[in-house]
Amino acid sequence: MDGDIPIYVVTHGWHTGIAMRAADIDFTRWRPLPHPARARYLEIGWGERDYYPAPGFNLWYGFKALAWPTPSVLHVTGFEEPPARYFAASEVVELRLSRAAFERLLAHITASFEPEAAPIAPSLYASGAFYPSREKFHLFKTCNVWVARALRAAGIEVRSSLTTEGLMSQLRSRR
Repeated sequence: MDGDIPIYVVTHGWHTGIAMRAADIDFTRWRPLPHPARARYLEIGWGERDYYPAPGFNLWYGFKALAWPTPSVLHVTGFEEPPARYFAASEVVELRLSRAAFERLLAHITASFEPEAAPIAPSLYASGAFYPSREKFHLFKTCNVWVARALRAAGIEVRSSLTTEGLMSQLRSRR
């Protein structure tokens, strides 16, 4: 799907997120989507509520996240540089969407937020925070599955994948 609005799928090792230009978002229409520090770009990630915000590896959180459905969070960060530069050590795939497809993507993302949710933890990097999600995390619904579903909501044909490599290999061919 080709269009005028760029979005970026970013890898962080085992994790993926979706980045976009803040200027493309009508924040009056998409109120649940926070805009940290009025940054030029936003990245939204999704993951398990205890494991994702933890500053280091926690075996119990990891086991619990995979063993049964648990609460989840959205990580919303803001930054100033283009994603490929800001995340220079990560793989970044740029996709382009029509306005209608972008609005469907935003609808999917904002539907993940708990209504009227306040931040529950500070961001891992950049400005931003973690917010409660209304969805459950489990072995077969990881961040990579969440990103694939968000992309499908925007009309991008991509299969769900439990792994970052499985998702990114599908997106690389779209470059």
